[in-house]
Amino acid sequence: MSDKNKNNIFYKPELNYEKSYETEGRINSSIIGENNQVSENIIDEFNNTINKINNILNLFPNDLKETASNPLKIIQVIIGEIPKNIEDINDIEEVININPNINKIKEDVYPENPFDDDDEFITITVTNNDKVDIIKNKYYYDLASVIDDYINKLNDSVNTCISNILISFKNIDISFFDTLMTPYKIPTEKISKDYKHLSDSILRSQINRNMKQRLYAKLYDIDKTINHIRNCKAGVEQRIRYYEEDYIDDNDFNEAISNKILGQSRIIYDKKYKQNFFNLYKYLNSSVILLNECFNMYLSEAQAKIILKEKGEDI
Repeated sequence: MSDKNKNNIFYKPELNYEKSYETEGRINSSIIGENNQVSENIIDEFNNTINKINNILNLFPNDLKETASNPLKIIQVIIGEIPKNIEDINDIEEVININPNINKIKEDVYPENPFDDDDEFITITVTNNDKVDIIKNKYYYDLASVIDDYINKLNDSVNTCISNILISFKNIDISFFDTLMTPYKIPTEKISKDYKHLSDSILRSQINRNMKQRLYAKLYDIDKTINHIRNCKAGVEQRIRYYEEDYIDDNDFNEAISNKILGQSRIIYDKKYKQNFFNLYKYLNSSVILLNECFNMYLSEAQAKIILKEKGEDI
């Protein structure tokens, strides 16, 4: 309590708390802007990022480049279906508070009692958005968000890898870059004894990376990517189907049963919709994790080759 309110017998303390939060955390930039609204040039931003990724992938071995670029082909097709100016909205509601005593004439001539209860308000909630429009908009927003997360993570991964390789190039002619992208086949016995561990490391890494890339090709091929997208699209179509139906006046028992089944159908496909998008997110996110392991292995191979070249080994 402030000093000016100490002697005020009519002072009524405010018990509400202020909903104000601050953070020093770092916010990653993405296409999802303020107020959860997707930027107007979303398609251009997606395509620009994918083009940058493909340009950087040209600096990787052909097998690794092909492995990483396959899902991007489907992503580029999918983003062409996303409209501009979408935002994350649920039921946009307008809340109207009505005071039933607003026209009541006060007969009291005494000062207002500070301990009187506040006027009771009647709250009326009005939904302004059509359910089907909300579902469609929500689908495109969720799809854009998942793709945005995937593309940004993949972009960070390839950039980190190639940047670390270029840093190691400070004492080597850039023409040696072509050698990095070709498989290492030099027998270890041709390498000086002090650097045989580097040669062994490259050969082991190539074998392990090849195994990981074959695993990636089985788990994250084009068909599986398409299937995940189809599941999400089928889920939203089912939601639209049941939300287009209206509840009927349940004047008898059977009509009440019909409304109950409709409500259960909506709940079922609401859950399936969320699960399908969660599965898509896990699928794309895990693919980036496995790709990042391949990139790190290639980085280790490239750095070992650069050291051998610096030491005068004929590779």
